[in-house]
Amino acid sequence: MLNYFKKLEDQESEGQSLQVNFHRRSVKGEFKVFKMTDNGFRIVFIPALNLSGYGKDEDEAFDLLKFSIDEYFNSLFKLKIDRIQNELGLLGWKQDRLHHKRFHNVAFVDKQGILKNFNLPAETHIEEMAVSV
Repeated sequence: MLNYFKKLEDQESEGQSLQVNFHRRSVKGEFKVFKMTDNGFRIVFIPALNLSGYGKDEDEAFDLLKFSIDEYFNSLFKLKIDRIQNELGLLGWKQDRLHHKRFHNVAFVDKQGILKNFNLPAETHIEEMAVSV
């Protein structure tokens, strides 16, 4: 499913984008990723997809995140197109009216929300980056 997965460490993402080719069953996108450590494990989290990965180090966490993204979209593509659109809508994705393959997500996610979702202490350091798939 994923042809590539690239960390965009030198670039902050203004927004998030997703291009879904329903007939080829492929996706391209750019997502904000939040990185943190909890109990010695690295966690990477994409709020726009509600997917995360974890591991002993960052590489292991990203490997699991890639797997999760792949599995998510493989499962999604088993649904009918209108159901896929609905599922993405539940995550805050809006479909472009002119370019039906394109979606955007401008949902605001802050550090407090992430700390609460992962039940992390307030002093947890959270880094932000972007990835491209």
